[in-house]
Amino acid sequence: MPRCKTANDVLDAETIRAIPISAFLLSDEDEGLIKEELSTVIKRILTSHVPCFSDLKDKVVWSIPHIYQAESSKKSDIVPLGVEEKDETKTADVIELLDIYKNYVPQKRDGSPLPMLLYCDGLSCERVDGAQKARINGGDQWARLEMFEPGIQEWHKRLLYIQDTYDTFFKFESHREKGTLYNIKQIYDYKGVSSNIMSCFNKADELLEFTTKVYVILAMMNILGFKTIDDELDEEDHSLILSKVSNEIVNQIYPTTNTKEILNVISDKSLDQSLYCICKLESGGEMVYCGNKKCKFGQWFHLDCIGLSEDEIPEGDWFCSEVCTKEFSSTKRGKKSKLWINFVT
Repeated sequence: MPRCKTANDVLDAETIRAIPISAFLLSDEDEGLIKEELSTVIKRILTSHVPCFSDLKDKVVWSIPHIYQAESSKKSDIVPLGVEEKDETKTADVIELLDIYKNYVPQKRDGSPLPMLLYCDGLSCERVDGAQKARINGGDQWARLEMFEPGIQEWHKRLLYIQDTYDTFFKFESHREKGTLYNIKQIYDYKGVSSNIMSCFNKADELLEFTTKVYVILAMMNILGFKTIDDELDEEDHSLILSKVSNEIVNQIYPTTNTKEILNVISDKSLDQSLYCICKLESGGEMVYCGNKKCKFGQWFHLDCIGLSEDEIPEGDWFCSEVCTKEFSSTKRGKKSKLWINFVT
């Protein structure tokens, strides 16, 4: 959940409309990688806690490869910048703090600052934003404090995720229901765990990890028909059984996204969608017609919504996006029609 600003890379409406919905959905390859990683985590749990799989512990992947593996394997150089007596709740103090930090920011050959990540919690990110907005009229990037890109730190991301999980599953009303998170907390005496994760982060994290491991082991016992965790396997190829069990557990718990079905539904709905603009509102104002009769974005567009003035409208056919331009060119239907400007009152 990185929180980095993209104000310097503002996309126009046409570019945004041209982004296919598939870009926001998991591909088959993405789902395959996620399932593979989940299977690896399950193997770690089973080889660490189930006696019949303990001999395979050395064969399990304990460091999942990723594109930044080489960089993250190196030891970081930490340089303390000292403690500044500033009040984060005051915008003026945050500005003074950033003015101090910017002295450590390297500059490019053209004299502009090199963008730097500034890790903090979510609230501090907003305060840095406020300080930068207060300096919006600065003479250059240094004065406007644009060298800092606030991002939520890893610990805070984990806290938010665990808080969402507890908001869903940690209910006092379920304390008598066998197997619920609250019930497990009581049975195994996890004192100090509450629904306010900020006040008990480590204990809440431990309970969630313990519960996850327990359910993974129970799923394994159910698949293999074990009566106890100490049961033995008859087959000799324990490695193959471990892989099959891990994959079966993943298939039981992983919610498929059905990307193809979603795209098909969206494609069907696009035929019945509104004729009016990306805003989907039949509001007043000047409108322009997209020359592609199969336009999926609205056909009639408010000039204000697409950032055009009446003088900027070209003669002949106008298309709302590159998608419509290519689609119209490929069909080669009809003659070029005159550009229409519709005045809606």
